[in-house]
Amino acid sequence: MAKEQEWTPWYRRKEYKGNLTEEEKRHLDSFRLEEKHPAAAVEDLPEEVQGYLSELELAVYDAKQDGVATKAFVLTGIGALVIFLAYRELGWLPPLVGYVTGGAIIAFAWVNYSREWKKNADGLWIKKKGRGIPFSRTEEKLQEYWELDAISRFRKRREAEIDDDLG
Repeated sequence: MAKEQEWTPWYRRKEYKGNLTEEEKRHLDSFRLEEKHPAAAVEDLPEEVQGYLSELELAVYDAKQDGVATKAFVLTGIGALVIFLAYRELGWLPPLVGYVTGGAIIAFAWVNYSREWKKNADGLWIKKKGRGIPFSRTEEKLQEYWELDAISRFRKRREAEIDDDLG
């Protein structure tokens, strides 16, 4: 079983390629360490908005799961075709090799399906609890947008201070 990764904010993840300085990241960390993040929480939004966001979140989840299932069925069909061609001795492979190859394709399809399905299901909600950790992916995005705005304001304030010092 894979080791569960520790949750990290978007600007501290390895795949983040932005231009935030360490000072700006510490500035955002200060918001994450507060009891309640300054960004709007999903439960603070009107019910209609909450419902719409939930629908969008589930639609994205369903689309991902549909893609995973489609890939599994297509690979299963290819594996079955390879086995059928080996059975009828119509393929380019000897029958035993065709059976093994077709079976391997089918096995891969369903092992991969299981792994991807679990990954998508686990990605729907953030299971960790603690200060600075959002409840859901939607809440995480709300915090990210707020933090991007906060960094913009932080940079403008810093530029104004530099201009005041020079002027």
